[in-house]
Amino acid sequence: MSDSPRLATGFGLVTGEVCKRLAGLGHEILVLGWWSSEPAEYFGLDIRPCPVHPKRAAAAVVRHASQFRPHYLITLGDIPWLGYLAAADVRRALSQLGTKWCIYYPVDGTLPDGGLPANWVSILSEADLAVTMSEFGTAATTACGIDATFIPHGCDTELFRPPRDKEAAKRRFGYEGKFVILSDMRNHRRKMIPRALDIVRRLQVPPDKLVFHLHTGSQGREDADSYSYNVRADIELLGLGFVTGVHDNDDPAGFGMAELVSLYSAADVHLLTSFGEGFGLPTLQAASSGVVPIAAANSASTELAGSHGYAIPCDTRTTDEFGLVRKFIDRRRAASVLQALYEDPRLLDARALAARRFALDFSWDHVVRKWDSLLREEEKTPLSEASGHRAGRAPAGASRQRIRGLNGARRGKQAPPRPTGHDASVLPVPRIGVPVRLELKRKATRGASIPLVLAEASCAHQVRDLEAIFPGTLVLNIDGASLPARDQLQELIDMATLIVDPEGRLPQIDLLCATRGASYLGNSAIWPPVEEGSLLLKARSLLTDYALSEKRARIARQRVRHAVPAAFDQATKTVAKSATE
Repeated sequence: MSDSPRLATGFGLVTGEVCKRLAGLGHEILVLGWWSSEPAEYFGLDIRPCPVHPKRAAAAVVRHASQFRPHYLITLGDIPWLGYLAAADVRRALSQLGTKWCIYYPVDGTLPDGGLPANWVSILSEADLAVTMSEFGTAATTACGIDATFIPHGCDTELFRPPRDKEAAKRRFGYEGKFVILSDMRNHRRKMIPRALDIVRRLQVPPDKLVFHLHTGSQGREDADSYSYNVRADIELLGLGFVTGVHDNDDPAGFGMAELVSLYSAADVHLLTSFGEGFGLPTLQAASSGVVPIAAANSASTELAGSHGYAIPCDTRTTDEFGLVRKFIDRRRAASVLQALYEDPRLLDARALAARRFALDFSWDHVVRKWDSLLREEEKTPLSEASGHRAGRAPAGASRQRIRGLNGARRGKQAPPRPTGHDASVLPVPRIGVPVRLELKRKATRGASIPLVLAEASCAHQVRDLEAIFPGTLVLNIDGASLPARDQLQELIDMATLIVDPEGRLPQIDLLCATRGASYLGNSAIWPPVEEGSLLLKARSLLTDYALSEKRARIARQRVRHAVPAAFDQATKTVAKSATE
């Protein structure tokens, strides 16, 4: 059960590649595909629609299991997406049918102690088999007292392979004679596309010798409460004429596979700026194509970059709605690596050869042999022994003690589990998004408001383009000579995504923003300066860099507390007085 293999998604690709090969090895397979509207066939595989809502999905799983009577239910998805399968009634139904639940899951971040949220550990503890796709995920799972098998994703190494003639491959796209940087990623908050643009704009490469092929959609549709970003508008603002590849379809995977392979063949390096990857198929596909992978040194990206590519250290971090640590790639160091590869073709060639050698160990046939071996070996273990924590896994008592300890230590601090990653009505609001919205962290409610930028009236025209870069954002003028009443002003500040007052014409507004935890841009002794050019670029920097905005707000708050102890009471009084004068 996962994304349908007929869908052009990472999980859909993995489902199709693994299942069709397992079928070739004699396994009988029924695929329950998310986002399938009707029964279908894929390379001889029978695909049945699977609802995305947790209750309906659970009912569908039990119904199909009763008819198909499988030895295994293998689920490919994030741990919290599948919490409903850990429910007692579902586990009991599967057990009565003799079906073992094998959860195949990514881990793209951990808690500060290197483990996973307690409710995720509880879900894992209910599965009969835990299989993770990265060494990073294996380590995080082990830290929680759960024993997991490591089986990575794979790659079609015959399809994704170095071209015989690199210049000919580039010529197909009009890129001959140019240094080609590829980023193959969907327009999603996790991918940090604004950070990728920040990196390439630092390069000292003649524009006629450089191409940044950003293979993505112009706008994304996921996580609308915390992500609304128009890539085309941002590229235009930054004046990056060497950026190509952005298309109107928000799903870049809709690109045909043959074209995608050709695109990888034309690239010199692949850049991935994500703040977390459960695996990272584009990084492996790049390596297999003889394209040097560059990624952030976080999660599974580090092991896939290895010594053949570059895992760029991260310079900032924060925690997300689950308490997971999210680390952000150092833009300066990433640009430095790209610059070095451009200036030294021999280094580029050596890394490309090493990348190809690395990828050969990840062929799909090699990966599926691991699955075949695991499933046939586990089939020998009676379900009574397999339920919960079997022999060969961490002792049940130790694991349950760990879970109780985690629940006790972190009670009240963890966000509720996501029953499914595909039903927006049950998702917690993501904190880290674009535009950066610190107010979502304060409110922690869904659909609280649209992104609101409050701009002092005389400068509002300078930041009006934010409405194009971040669709749905509203830039609202505030006149310092006629501020709203105290209650209205506080309400506006609490709702605001960013307050802009470069000349300090709104009396004490910087102080009020610091006390209320709202992001502020302007002339202030309280708030750290923003190192960018124009006012618009400074605002863009704050609205695309969560760690920066969060850090500035924290510093401003600390400065008020230490330098002006009474400011929390006086700030609102001063603003209210100014409004009446």
